[in-house]
Amino acid sequence: MTEREMFGIITRWFREDDWVFDADVDKMLVRTGITGANGQFRMYVSVRNESVVVHTMSPTSIPANLRGAIAEYLARVNYGLTSGNFEMDFDDGEVRYKTSFVARGGHIEAWMVQHLVMLNCMMMDKYYP
Repeated sequence: MTEREMFGIITRWFREDDWVFDADVDKMLVRTGITGANGQFRMYVSVRNESVVVHTMSPTSIPANLRGAIAEYLARVNYGLTSGNFEMDFDDGEVRYKTSFVARGGHIEAWMVQHLVMLNCMMMDKYYP
């Protein structure tokens, strides 16, 4: 299965699940948003090197004076997580949650996409407050 075919499975899942999204075939990138109980978040799903990567961004950038404390908090949250992790960009304070998997031989199915996306949404919404 080519990366383009993998991308087709991803966009088909979003379409069939009635998401509003933008698909950039050249960049192999889906852009969408989610609304959870605790906030509204931007989400990006990309295909690269037989991997599917989902990032959900916090709507709040962390002020410079709090980045050390938030980095510690995120490290404590990440400890023990089995699927995915939080990341923070120390330059601009962006926080995001990442889930991913490597599709050996480029094989993915819709349920895999659903699992990555929904887990990602749930984790960002749970820990955002």
